[in-house]
Amino acid sequence: MHDRPVETVTIAGSDLSAEIVTIGASLRSLQLEGVPFSLVLGYPNIESYRENTQFLGAIAGRFANRISNGTFALDGRTFELDRNDGAHTLHGGRAGTWARSWQIVARLPNSVTLVVIDSGEETGFPGDCLISATYAIPEPGVIEIVLVSRCDQPTPCSLAPHPYFTLDGSGDIRDHEVRIDADRYLPVDRNLIPTGEVASVEGTPFDLRDWRRMDHLPEGYDNHFCTEVARSRIRGVAEARSPASRISMKVETTEPGLQFYTGRGLMPPFARFSGVCLEPHIWPDAPNRENFPDCVVRPGQEMLQRTRYTFTRY
Repeated sequence: MHDRPVETVTIAGSDLSAEIVTIGASLRSLQLEGVPFSLVLGYPNIESYRENTQFLGAIAGRFANRISNGTFALDGRTFELDRNDGAHTLHGGRAGTWARSWQIVARLPNSVTLVVIDSGEETGFPGDCLISATYAIPEPGVIEIVLVSRCDQPTPCSLAPHPYFTLDGSGDIRDHEVRIDADRYLPVDRNLIPTGEVASVEGTPFDLRDWRRMDHLPEGYDNHFCTEVARSRIRGVAEARSPASRISMKVETTEPGLQFYTGRGLMPPFARFSGVCLEPHIWPDAPNRENFPDCVVRPGQEMLQRTRYTFTRY
């Protein structure tokens, strides 16, 4: 998986700069002009990205989030995947896109494009996927991530940016506030596998349509919110902000779901709850759920995902 030396590249535009690591196409730092800390968590040593089991800043896939029992059926065939989350597959397994060496193929002062071939031989997914990730800073306060996938066999495919954000550098995001434009969410079992129900957020701790502290659920969130029923035009789906720093972040995406994870499982060198993930992607376990959004990409098709994070002061 790591057949190339680890490289880093820095891009900058207007008031933002970002550092990207070639392992996992991972966003290691994000600096806003006048702010003395990075807006994302990053390993101090880039060699740590070779064993990035916290998926820190990486592009997660070939299928982001969980596939139950590490198996699915497609076109009359059953596929057995690498299981790296107990009996289940998380973020594509141990050889997912987050664990691979990506290659830099294009670079401008304010953007970089990396590519990787995601091999089904190592993960159990059908065929190979050629995936590109472009990070760009197109305007003040904005970092955009564009993911494009082309596959040589029909396959489930859904990628997700996985940065852990911190909007005040305090080391604890529980007093950050969040708002998610979703009236439905996915209940899960004790292994965080969706039950199949698409439930209303009304009257639950998952009603985040108005601003709530991120510790509104004291044990922390790791839940999927249903913002659409299919991939669509890019639109705003969530906002986060820190009352301490007065920095806010808006999330826009083409994806039909958003995983909200408050970092309760973070491990050293990071403390629990020291970063928050807002990961746009297809709903988890979609390959096994007929009532979930279609996640299959077929040869000749191109899957394009766009996500924009916009930072402002309020």
